[in-house]
Amino acid sequence: MYTKYQTLLEPYATTEVQGYTFLRNSSEFSSAVSTLKSHAQSRASAVEAYLK
Repeated sequence: MYTKYQTLLEPYATTEVQGYTFLRNSSEFSSAVSTLKSHAQSRASAVEAYLK
């Protein structure tokens, strides 16, 4: 799901005008999505472990 939304948003997020974005370059967007995916996976694992 995150990859699907990344594909949709990346062209817009990486071409924002300076002063209206927190990204310094386009690779930061990909890095942020990777961090989000990792965090979501770790939270899902924590929930599964808690429910066992």
